[in-house]
Amino acid sequence: MASYTDYNDETYVDGMKKDEVYPVRGKLRILNGRLKDREYPVNKPFFTIGRSSDCCISLGGDKRVSRIHAQLVETMGKEIIEDLGSKNGTVVNGRSVTKKILAEGDIIQIGETTLKFLK
Repeated sequence: MASYTDYNDETYVDGMKKDEVYPVRGKLRILNGRLKDREYPVNKPFFTIGRSSDCCISLGGDKRVSRIHAQLVETMGKEIIEDLGSKNGTVVNGRSVTKKILAEGDIIQIGETTLKFLK
């Protein structure tokens, strides 16, 4: 009998192990709030940001942030931020976006939290 991965097991997210680490594609530095000056390596295929503790960056105290608010994905060597249908939106360099290629130094606003993308 064939063996299949049980994707309902809590150790898996989107078919991948939660703790599995991939090459670092960049970093996000938090510029304000309780997590100010913390840096997070972008090292997952789907790097999530939101209020949920399951997100790669959890902004649990920010009421303007959706449970799973946005994600960073890599496509053809470019880092892309995608808003995941959040109520309050995602802003990059002062402009509301649904999807945008990120560049070094871009400023991202999610709820009341400001982040900076570093390559």
